[in-house]
Amino acid sequence: VIDPRRCPPRNGAAAPSTGPDYILANFDNALLADSAHQHVLDNASFVIGMHPDQATEPILDFALQRRKPFAVVPCCVFPRLSAKLRTKASG
Repeated sequence: VIDPRRCPPRNGAAAPSTGPDYILANFDNALLADSAHQHVLDNASFVIGMHPDQATEPILDFALQRRKPFAVVPCCVFPRLSAKLRTKASG
């Protein structure tokens, strides 16, 4: 899991001792160039971007370059970056 947010365990539960590797970072070119994370990236079976916003393009580039299956589940457009892409109905 690569996530720029520090997510505390829910309901005061302890963090699990097993599970996926967790990297606290943005999915960007700096992460992809960081040798400390190459093992995780090289061994990923697939890539999923959940609400990836600015990480969308690096996720696609990474997955295509390394021929890994991928899925991107968008949430919203970048409202401040895409102000001109609004419909009349949305304002």
